[in-house]
Amino acid sequence: MSGADRRGSRLLFGGGLLGAAAWALFSLSLASERVWWAPLESPSGPARALAGLASALTRSGVAGRIGAEEGTVSAAAFGLALAAACGAWGLLVAAARARALPPAGVLALAALFAAIAGSAPGLLSSDVHAYVRLGRMAALLGANPFLRPPAAVPDAYVDDRWFMAEVTSPYGPLWISIAALLARLADLAGLGFGAAVQLYRGLAIACHCLNAALVRRIAESLRPGSGLAASAAFALCPLAIVEVGSSAHNDVLVIALLLLGIGAQQRARTLRASALFAAASLIKLYALLAWGAHAVLVARSSPDRAAAAARTLPLAIGAAGLAALAYLPFWEGPSTLAGLRMLVGLLLGLSPTNSLAEWTAAHWPAGVWPSDPGGALRLAGGLGAVAFLGTVAWLAAAVRDLPSFLRALHGGFFAWSAFGAAWNQPWYALAATALAALSPASPLRTATWVLSVSVLAIYPLHALELPGLYAHRALFMAGIPLACLGLAPLAGRRARTAATRLPPRPPRAPPPRPGA
Repeated sequence: MSGADRRGSRLLFGGGLLGAAAWALFSLSLASERVWWAPLESPSGPARALAGLASALTRSGVAGRIGAEEGTVSAAAFGLALAAACGAWGLLVAAARARALPPAGVLALAALFAAIAGSAPGLLSSDVHAYVRLGRMAALLGANPFLRPPAAVPDAYVDDRWFMAEVTSPYGPLWISIAALLARLADLAGLGFGAAVQLYRGLAIACHCLNAALVRRIAESLRPGSGLAASAAFALCPLAIVEVGSSAHNDVLVIALLLLGIGAQQRARTLRASALFAAASLIKLYALLAWGAHAVLVARSSPDRAAAAARTLPLAIGAAGLAALAYLPFWEGPSTLAGLRMLVGLLLGLSPTNSLAEWTAAHWPAGVWPSDPGGALRLAGGLGAVAFLGTVAWLAAAVRDLPSFLRALHGGFFAWSAFGAAWNQPWYALAATALAALSPASPLRTATWVLSVSVLAIYPLHALELPGLYAHRALFMAGIPLACLGLAPLAGRRARTAATRLPPRPPRAPPPRPGA
């Protein structure tokens, strides 16, 4: 075995061991009530066993050094677990670059880490409560999720306190149809709520492994030799493991459709790519960015305006037809689109909950913003919306071919997660992370990896119950990544200046000839 092979094996062994330990500690931390953001009232068997293990540990002498108080694993251990997971991620990506981690190994480790993270009874987000509740409304309770809020439809199966039960569905009709199907399956199988959550987690993990395989195939076709490292970078990213394995966010399906659309466009199957991007938009509206950028790509690659119109018209008709079919089971007049109007209003800065807008409104010098806190927040949100829409327009204007299309998607999703989203949450960075894995080295890719790590700090800040620090979460979601992106040109200019100042290297002497 060569030295490079031994180094790769050590990286793989160390990263795998550290990752398994990190995600086990993560689950033990979530088994503590102290970091239950959205607890499961009826946890599954493995979750109950894990909770019992956490309780036993914290009663032991060893756990006294782990837990800050009797009966709970310290929330500080939660942050330590995420930090260790980031270290394991770096080691395993290096192992993939050294070819010590095969493609099947990437998928196996991603599934293992996500399964360990998903064994905990606690949830870091209540979105899965909404998935279950809205799906049951559509499939079992005879209520239209686009017209009636969950709070208006009694259902003791799931606790309404843990999500926005007073508003209609913020998700698209395609996702509600999927949630309705899962609700029927859970009902036929007699699954309790905890088991239904595990069903969502299992499906999310399977979809994440599919995404890892798609990333490898697309990256390999773009830059031969890069597919394995790209797959490991995305599949084993701690943010992805948390949001897929633990929280089971439906963004994983959005990303799958986006990747399938990119793959279709690589094979020049334009209509299929457009349909896949439109389908992603019918799960979460932010994916409409991909459909719009793709339409620009098709138009710009046409020889003239007439050809551009002829090529883009079928895309628009196909997307409209797909949307009509998706809304058909729920259609009860224009009021069915009330939730869509609400999302557009949030995008335009009306009543935002964007963490950067909140931070800006609270910390801008006095006298600049309106004295009314609500007015200051709306103004900050409006400015953020203008910045986001301006960024998207600037990126779309540069679309000419597949590489520029991918750059537009990457930059657009980065802007969305950093300062564009009304509901500004860590899992919104997942789409940008997937595009970063496909991208060549650039300041934007570096800033995206920084984003995927910095947003993890939001979870321990919340779990440690430090409201003073948590109020500054926008610095982790937007401030640090944007600073990294903004300083990149300066760092590059300094590196080029330093390179020009170095004395030229003397020419190397030729090797001696044999027998000389």
